[in-house]
Amino acid sequence: MKWRRLFEGSAMAKDAENSGGFVFGLPADDDAIRALEQRMRIALPDEFREIYREFDGVGVRVADDEAAWWLVPLDCIAERTAGLNESWFDDAESESLARRMVCFGDWFNGDVFGYLADEDGTIHSTAIHQYHHEVGRIEPWGRTLAEFVRNE
Repeated sequence: MKWRRLFEGSAMAKDAENSGGFVFGLPADDDAIRALEQRMRIALPDEFREIYREFDGVGVRVADDEAAWWLVPLDCIAERTAGLNESWFDDAESESLARRMVCFGDWFNGDVFGYLADEDGTIHSTAIHQYHHEVGRIEPWGRTLAEFVRNE
């Protein structure tokens, strides 16, 4: 799948254009992806590997040398994931899900998104879940990342 083409053909392209354009990180290599998996004790799905092999992060330009990352670079994922566990939750289910969520996406408004991992670190589904900071709740989107990018 050509991820760049998906992003450039999505509705997000208009927002990116208004912000100075997309920023696509350089490709990540398999060693960097494996290092993240080992650090977080997870097994990432093929969809994740595919997009990060094409580019290590996707964002919009906010200044000449700055980007607001929508898909955060690999070296930020563990920190974003740990930060979610420090968030406020309004229900026990969301609090429980936060311990299983691997956050690799950020909306720049306090909401983050990612996959859910089993307790053994396996991600069986590429369905995306989102943390809504306004209500302190994690909810499923029910779509994969590819479906989301294609339809937004």
